[in-house]
Amino acid sequence: MSEAEKTSVAALISVILRRKANRVIDVKWLVKNQEYAREIITLCQEQGLEDLNEYASHLETLMFGGSVAASTPAKAKPVEEPAFEKSLPAWDEEEIAEEDGGEIDPSKYVGHLR
Repeated sequence: MSEAEKTSVAALISVILRRKANRVIDVKWLVKNQEYAREIITLCQEQGLEDLNEYASHLETLMFGGSVAASTPAKAKPVEEPAFEKSLPAWDEEEIAEEDGGEIDPSKYVGHLR
């Protein structure tokens, strides 16, 4: 198949992996290296995301003409929320008011930003 079509599908896979699984891949290397492509296709199947599985299957067909993985995982693990989002402190106006001497000066804020 054409190199452009492989690159297009690889780019779509890259975007989904980056956004939903916090994984960054090398699109050019994915298209050129069959071993790397096999690993990325397997990684995509492990994520349990329907759209990602479709693109991985399409890339697999473009590059190899069939199935790469010996077996598809029975149940994929869910994608976890990034740790930094779990640890963000809650917005507390009273605590900020205490820091500012008991009053909140609206001129210091843009929306909720200080």
